[in-house]
Amino acid sequence: MGCAQPLRRPRMLPGWSRIFGRSMRSTGSTFVVGGDQVADHKPAPDVYQLALTRLGVSCAEAVAVEDTGHGVDAAHAAGLACIAIPNPFVDASHVAHAELTLHSATECTLAQAGHSVSSADAAAEHRTSGWRQG
Repeated sequence: MGCAQPLRRPRMLPGWSRIFGRSMRSTGSTFVVGGDQVADHKPAPDVYQLALTRLGVSCAEAVAVEDTGHGVDAAHAAGLACIAIPNPFVDASHVAHAELTLHSATECTLAQAGHSVSSADAAAEHRTSGWRQG
């Protein structure tokens, strides 16, 4: 499991350790990619591309979980399918272009969400072939 965030790593590591600590330790793939490690920030795909490289997986073998429209855009630009769980400050319409949108992470298990996204062949149609800074 990897975590790709736009924040600088020192600022985000304590929170992510509390949230994902046990899960990340059990997978043996414990790492966090931060915005301080890439040239361009979301909606550019850089942070996701670095995470995929470090995981050693293709975009077809991974899924992004995002909470903002810029995050969904970055995931799609990297070729990833995306599950969106909008944060309290984001209207659900801003993440509606994700392959799956949930109101809460408690709506289904991660396995159910992943199956829903992977079984949606139309997901590839939502993804862009590359990010273009506008």
